[in-house]
Amino acid sequence: MTSEHANEYHRAALRSRLVSRLTGLSSAQLQYWHKTSLQTASTRAGMRGTPRLYSWVDYQRLRVIAKLVEAGVPTLRIRRAVDYLDQIEPAWHRLSLERYKGAVPPRTGAGLVHVAANFATAAVLADAAGQTVYRLSCADDDDAALESAVRCVLAEMKQEGPLFKLNRFDDVVQMRPEVNVGLPTLRGSRLETAFVARLAKLSSFDEVAALYGLEANVVARAVEFEEAA
Repeated sequence: MTSEHANEYHRAALRSRLVSRLTGLSSAQLQYWHKTSLQTASTRAGMRGTPRLYSWVDYQRLRVIAKLVEAGVPTLRIRRAVDYLDQIEPAWHRLSLERYKGAVPPRTGAGLVHVAANFATAAVLADAAGQTVYRLSCADDDDAALESAVRCVLAEMKQEGPLFKLNRFDDVVQMRPEVNVGLPTLRGSRLETAFVARLAKLSSFDEVAALYGLEANVVARAVEFEEAA
């Protein structure tokens, strides 16, 4: 990460509704965790309603929390798990960007390495066919088991990419902190998907495509992304 873009990782720009759609966490969960400081959001002082805005790092932390919640990890252990992040992997919040290196990733699925984790005893890194690639054995003590669980979550994040629950749009949509502060943007441009979708509703896919030199199906995908839950 260059100094030029260092602040973009901590700049609050992602609205809670977007974070909710990407993580699968409800608005009520985000609000509760904000109030209890499990993961707070930044607020833009002076604006009516003071909307909750999250930074890239906030969003990545919430991804970890969402995964641990899905695995049934109690809140008290989640708090401890989040504390491990900076200790075990200082650049953890950039891991999901690794998927952007090289060719444009395919749509979901085939061939992607994924992680199956048992948060009490062990964690297994396996390929899409279920073939074990690497196994992490956890010690009997709780802290070691939790650390291994967090490592597995981070490995999984790297494979899923920045869009998390909506990574089926990864072929058209990107999220990078240095591009529009991490807001969802059409690949190969600086056009935010929210802007393209709003414009498409006022005219047509073909008109927006012609105006910005896009393909109509890309405009359609931007609209689909913005409407996806």
